[in-house]
Amino acid sequence: MAAKTKNRGFIPAPKINLAGGLNEKYDFLVRGFTLVELLVAMAIITILAGVVLISMVSARNKARANAALQTAASVMPAAMQCALKGEDITVNFPTGTYGPGGAICASSDITWPTLNTPSTKGWLWGGVNGDSSNLNGYRYYSVISGIYVLCPVTDSSYWSASVVQPGTCVLYY
Repeated sequence: MAAKTKNRGFIPAPKINLAGGLNEKYDFLVRGFTLVELLVAMAIITILAGVVLISMVSARNKARANAALQTAASVMPAAMQCALKGEDITVNFPTGTYGPGGAICASSDITWPTLNTPSTKGWLWGGVNGDSSNLNGYRYYSVISGIYVLCPVTDSSYWSASVVQPGTCVLYY
């Protein structure tokens, strides 16, 4: 009678043949990845990595623009204070892409930032339309991925009051 009562819910453990792996009944368990599956996984990882890199470059450019504005914002109030006192802004400007700057005006201890330092990397100094003979339109500017950070020092026809006030900085896209 004992032979007729068999437990049908019990599944025996697979028998392992050390010479050839699992027996034929369980061969589906050792199937590896196909080449197509591996290529699809690699493509997905590549696309995700590309998206992350693009967003990192965008974030880095925004951080550079913010750093440029902060550098300019630290100098422009001193230039405005000199202008409000009626003092002339000194002509000790940085030249080209390198060079230290002198005092902003006679009574100021603050100097124009030295160009091409870690905090002013990429900053340039120049006149409007290449005019270096007078102060009208002189400004600090920086170009970061096509975005101009413009900081006028004096008022001129180029910097109309409706657009940019001297002593302020703007991002120009």
